[in-house]
Amino acid sequence: TEDSLAQKTGFSKQTIRSRVELAKLDKDIFKEKSEDEGFQMTLKDINMLKKIEDVEARNEVLKSCETSGQLQWKVANKIKEIEKDRNCKTIIKMLMEKGAKPAPESYQRERYSNKWNTVKTYSLGDEPPKRIQLPKSDEPYYFYKYFNNIEIAQKTKKVKKELTPEEMKIKA
Repeated sequence: TEDSLAQKTGFSKQTIRSRVELAKLDKDIFKEKSEDEGFQMTLKDINMLKKIEDVEARNEVLKSCETSGQLQWKVANKIKEIEKDRNCKTIIKMLMEKGAKPAPESYQRERYSNKWNTVKTYSLGDEPPKRIQLPKSDEPYYFYKYFNNIEIAQKTKKVKKELTPEEMKIKA
């Protein structure tokens, strides 16, 4: 246990926990970094890495760092990326429960045209809403993920334009 190891070694429980987290890292990557003179990993760095729950993601971040100075900001970026992915999945799940569908491939080209009406946009960097309310409509809702957002849209209804008397004269 942590307690027995701490008593036998004289290290604090926190140090024991940090060493256990080190043992979870890929041994080859850790060895490569520890042998690199330009890479001086500290306990603070290990504690930063622990903030990433997935060990594979930790290894990915550690491997991508060229210097120990990069480690802290790469960990922070990875944590934001993981949070955005989690928010995206949450929002998409709620939208699909409301009957929204993924936008067709043509949406990406046509989204700024008059063929689509944007109903709502959610930023993936923000906390996802507790629930999503979509206005009642006969037209289906579609969602599209781009960059750090999820956009909810509907196809624009085609409205037959009535001609003015002047336009009728010209047409005749």
